[in-house]
Amino acid sequence: GAEGASEGGGSDRSVLPKAPQLHVGAKVRARFGATALGAVGTKFYPGTVTRLHADGRADIAYDDGDEEEGVDPKWIKDRIEDCHPARAAAAQAATVGTVVAPTESQAGLASAASVVGQE
Repeated sequence: GAEGASEGGGSDRSVLPKAPQLHVGAKVRARFGATALGAVGTKFYPGTVTRLHADGRADIAYDDGDEEEGVDPKWIKDRIEDCHPARAAAAQAATVGTVVAPTESQAGLASAASVVGQE
């Protein structure tokens, strides 16, 4: 038989969903243009799901103002999954109103900020 193909075996990666659970309003990273052009020459950009289609495709409003309709879910990543595991856990646990670590440019403005996801 094929080694590594048995159920229950394999790496921890096998238990993670390949595609994020998409819903309208989900913050994602999507590969702009890849549904039409393929991966070559395209990049992932942050955006928000604006519509879900019955076939699993999604419309994305990118943070830079671009929009794309009918993006294949294989070209969509959950932003939280793509970052450091400790930060991902903290981001998933965060709720509206949670204070998070500021960016370097904001550090002077947020001296009282609490840090989420201590390592």
